[in-house]
Amino acid sequence: MRTKYNLFIKGAILLFLLLSSINFAQARIGSSSSDIFSEFRDKGIQWARTNDGSRYLWYEASNFTVAYYFDGNSYCNLTVVVPHNQGALNFFCEKYNKEAVIISETRWKLYTANGVMDIELVYADDGGYYFRLY
Repeated sequence: MRTKYNLFIKGAILLFLLLSSINFAQARIGSSSSDIFSEFRDKGIQWARTNDGSRYLWYEASNFTVAYYFDGNSYCNLTVVVPHNQGALNFFCEKYNKEAVIISETRWKLYTANGVMDIELVYADDGGYYFRLY
């Protein structure tokens, strides 16, 4: 009985941590780099560069990493969410299943007041996985 209770408490804490940081993982498609940076400055958001020299913003939460990529005018045109474990992957799949139109097992469309956003779960050759929101 005690073991089940401990597992429940650990699960509840993990869910709370994931939910409390999920707001950050929302795509900011169309937002300016300065707006995104200002919004999450106190969360440790950082600038970095891709291999081709393009700048992007990224942040690491307890169960996932988020990166925001920008067009030539510094507006977000791609968000990448990298779950750190199977639980976080399942959480995002369930979230998108509830909030978006399911296109396939790995694709969703989210209809918002600002337009349509595509969401894609990508399985990398190295065994990893990530979500592309664009």
